[in-house]
Parts: sequence; C-alpha cells; structure tokens
Amino acid sequence: DKLDNDLVYRAIVKFFSEQGIIETEQGKDIDLNLEECKFIFWAYQENYLTDENFLKKFNQCQLQEILLGLKEGLDISFYENPEFDWYQMKEIREGLERSLDVKLYANPKFDVDQMQLIQDGLEQGVDVQMYAKTEFNSNQMFEILRGLHSKIDVSVYARPEFNSEQMSEIRLGLEIGLNVKDYAKPDIDARQMRMTRLRLWKRYM
Repeated sequence: DKLDNDLVYRAIVKFFSEQGIIETEQGKDIDLNLEECKFIFWAYQENYLTDENFLKKFNQCQLQEILLGLKEGLDISFYENPEFDWYQMKEIREGLERSLDVKLYANPKFDVDQMQLIQDGLEQGVDVQMYAKTEFNSNQMFEILRGLHSKIDVSVYARPEFNSEQMSEIRLGLEIGLNVKDYAKPDIDARQMRMTRLRLWKRYM
C-alpha cells in the first residue's frame, strides 16, 4: 500500500527498484542514497513509521533528522516535535551524538545560533545556565559566554535588560579589573558606557 508520506513511499520504492525487485521510475529523483532508503524501509518494517499522524506532522527534512536519530539509536524524544524546524532538530541530534545535555537547549524558542552557543558552552565546560535562557538573544548569549571564558563575574551583566553592546562594555571593564558599578546600569547606553570605561581605565593605569 502507498504510504501517506511521500518521502517514505518514494524511499521504499527506490530501495526496491535499486534491488531489482520492481521496475519503476518512481523514487529515482529522491535525494537519498541506497543505504538511507534501506534504513527507511527498515524503520517502516519495525513500525517506527506506520503511525499516519506521525508521518503527517513532519516535512521531509524533519523526518530525515528523526530517521537519522533512530539509526544512531538516539533518544529522539528530545526533538520529535514539529515545532522544531529541521535545522534545530539537527543541532539537537548532533548534541546527542556528542553526549551533551541537550535538554538545556532543546526548546523550539531557541534559534539555531542560540543552540550552537549553548552547545559551545557545554563542550567547553562553562556554566551555560547563566545564559541558556530564552530571554537572551544570540548576541547577548555570546557576550555572556565570552565572560565565562574570561572567568569574570558575568552575573553583573547577565541580565536581559542589557543589550549585547552594553554587555560588551561591562565585560571589557571587568576583564581588566575595573569597578564597573558606575556604568553597569541599563539606562546608560553603550556609547556612554564606553566613555566611562575608558576614563576609568586611564585613571586605573
């Protein structure tokens, strides 16, 4: 019987065709190699792909990421969610492959850049919980990660009310040992912060 999901159907048809079991032109245009088609056929036989609702929830790229996870024996429950696009699924799958604590970023509200920054922190052994929060954008996350690398007290500026430019000015001051309390205030813009930081630095020197 033809499956409702076109990717799965064409993959299985291509597998049978390549094996000489049937003769057809169907499925030959699918962007999967024989081994991938063989795996999809196996997954279907093992009842991973027979749930009609499951198949309808995901597009072709999302389904490929789920199939790759199944093939590697990963816990796909972390990303088996249609709210993730396939790029996000890929980041979670690769994190699982590297044994990272993916639950810290397996959230549809994180974009790919945010996920990658959290992955970087996990691999580098820093406290990613300081910035693995949806209220921070990727630029803010990057500034907090840089501060963690420098082993400074990022809690001084790891607050969503600071934009990334303000965070950068506070971080730079902390890295050279300045007392940043005079300018680490959300109502002071980055330009004013920079002027204060340079003035403090000259005094400090």
